Amino acid sequence: MMGTFRLPCNYEWHTSEWSKCSTECGHGHNSRRVVCAIHQLGDLAVVDDGHCNLKNKPEKIKNCTNEEKCNGTYYTGPWSKCSAECGGGTQYRMIVCLNYDKKPVPEWCDEAEKPPEEQECNVEACPTCDDSEFGCCPDNVTIATGPYLAGCSNCSSSMFGCCNDNITEAQSISREGCAEFVEIEGSGEESEQFVKSREDELCEVVNDETGEKAMIACGNDTIDNRSGTIDAIEKLLLDVEDLFFNGTYDNETKHCTQTEFGCCPDWTAIAEGKNNEGCPQFVLG
Repeated sequence: MMGTFRLPCNYEWHTSEWSKCSTECGHGHNSRRVVCAIHQLGDLAVVDDGHCNLKNKPEKIKNCTNEEKCNGTYYTGPWSKCSAECGGGTQYRMIVCLNYDKKPVPEWCDEAEKPPEEQECNVEACPTCDDSEFGCCPDNVTIATGPYLAGCSNCSSSMFGCCNDNITEAQSISREGCAEFVEIEGSGEESEQFVKSREDELCEVVNDETGEKAMIACGNDTIDNRSGTIDAIEKLLLDVEDLFFNGTYDNETKHCTQTEFGCCPDWTAIAEGKNNEGCPQFVLG
């Protein structure tokens, strides 16, 4: 009698096709069916997973990213300081379009829906020294606190004298603090370092609708950040003598601020000595 020969059971893992990504925009997952089965009478019979090698079981889920129907979201930064304290100024803020990963994608947002990036501020009228009790100081801006220009600065008696306007006090021999002041020293590396630091710095932006916040690089090229823009300094041609001294030529009339003892309290007459010596006396009547 011949013995019966039985074929060994061959259990194998079988998988279905991957599903579509679970999201239409952003990060999601694909899934599929994984079963342990055996071919039996021309068909596939599913059995318990324990019949297959669990170490070789295929994965059922994997991550996916879908950008077929993606739209960006506008985020805004805080408003900058107003450019004027009164009389009407302008302030700016950062506007950036971010994707689902909070990365800048300007092409994903609709320009028509972009929030305003600038607005007027401090529109109330400025108080003027003309309307004050004692009028204006020589700069026509500062309000005098008493008669005879009381409370006004006398730059001629300050340590570094006057700026070219004969009103403002210079803060150093090279006229720091003056409108005409120009930084001479330096190779330009400082400005490059400033730009580099802005690139490394993180700025907070917020979704105005949801309040959701995000941190992005301040120096990102896709960001409209005019509040952080440094205005280009126009080229100034200054005479060396004019930069360091309040010099005048012999045929010019010296302003009292450029004389040895400075101005009298009326800001016009030249003092002949210390403590307003030789100045006209005024008597309140």
